[in-house]
Amino acid sequence: MRILLIHADRFSFRVTGETSVALPTELDKAKSEGEVGEALVAFVAAEKGDETNVGSVVDQVIEQVLTVGAQLDTDNLVIYPYAHLSSTLSSPRGAVKLLDEICTRMQSHNQFKITRAPFGYYKAFEISCKGHPL
Repeated sequence: MRILLIHADRFSFRVTGETSVALPTELDKAKSEGEVGEALVAFVAAEKGDETNVGSVVDQVIEQVLTVGAQLDTDNLVIYPYAHLSSTLSSPRGAVKLLDEICTRMQSHNQFKITRAPFGYYKAFEISCKGHPL
């Protein structure tokens, strides 16, 4: 799994259309649009091979998010599927399984209010990045 973490002053997104791998159930679990102030934004891409050890991959993502989150003064976390981070993507169902597990396990830490963008949809987003050395 590839992740890109950005500390943002503001982040917003909105669904603009479906991709060929869109799963209708994603809009039940994730929002079709969202806006948050002061947030840690996690752009994530599930890769081939991640599905064989979901627990380990999720553990690593959570460890990274919690480590960076502990250094920041924010209560918000955005989980944003972003296929552009990898050229060796997992299956759509595998990616959704990983996203579900990341969100579920992050919620148990009670550190962040989590906003999840849907997997398999085209989305427009705006970000205002803090630009500090983290």
